[in-house]
Amino acid sequence: MLQRFTPFLVGLALLASVSSAWACAARETDLGRSYPAVPLVHSNSETNERALHWSLFGKLSAQSAGFIRLKPGETGDRWEAAPEGEDDLAKWWFTPTGDGQKGDGGLMLRVSAKKEGVTEIPLRYVPLRGKPQDLRYRLHVDPPVPPPEPPDLIVEGETFKGRVQDYRTFLIRLKTPLAPGHRWEVKEAVYHEWNTANGDKWVPFEVLARQGQEGLFMASAQGDSARIVFVQKRDGWQLFPDTVTLLLDVSPTPKC
Repeated sequence: MLQRFTPFLVGLALLASVSSAWACAARETDLGRSYPAVPLVHSNSETNERALHWSLFGKLSAQSAGFIRLKPGETGDRWEAAPEGEDDLAKWWFTPTGDGQKGDGGLMLRVSAKKEGVTEIPLRYVPLRGKPQDLRYRLHVDPPVPPPEPPDLIVEGETFKGRVQDYRTFLIRLKTPLAPGHRWEVKEAVYHEWNTANGDKWVPFEVLARQGQEGLFMASAQGDSARIVFVQKRDGWQLFPDTVTLLLDVSPTPKC
């Protein structure tokens, strides 16, 4: 059950644990909350004409998505844009807003950022009176948000009680000093699976040892509880080797 893991195996193990976190991160960000699309109104008192000046700006992290609703500045005005577009940094889509097929002149812009940089999304503002304006929605794409670090369980003594989240990777650091010539090995690692066709049962799962770091392990559990037993092993026969037992409550991973 004990395995030594390489960086490749670390990546595979972390993938399951951070998938839920990335799913949360992948939710669309409301770009208009931080950078609302509100025009400046310039009025000419001599001609009684009004002109709208737009500053369209947004910011996302790479590998994330966002949206903004572009509303007409005045009744009868409208936004226009190609249904979709793409460049090296992002991909975007425009859909009309409002009820019915006619809409209200607004557009919903949805954008998926791919990598760091600055891109400009073309669109046009067509006023009921006045000249159309060819504009650009300027999107700044920041570096991707790194995945969260797995929680770290610091284990001292013969018994440890704690709580982890299901399907999330966690680290185990055994602080009990090892006797000379001994090493930590996993004697047992099981989680409690309930409400199965065959009734409740304990199911084995893997615990991975960090190569080159004595006493550091990585695991991911499920069910409603888990039990992990470590033993101090040495070469040759042992009558009663010292053990460390982790008793873990496993709680559901919160949704976004």
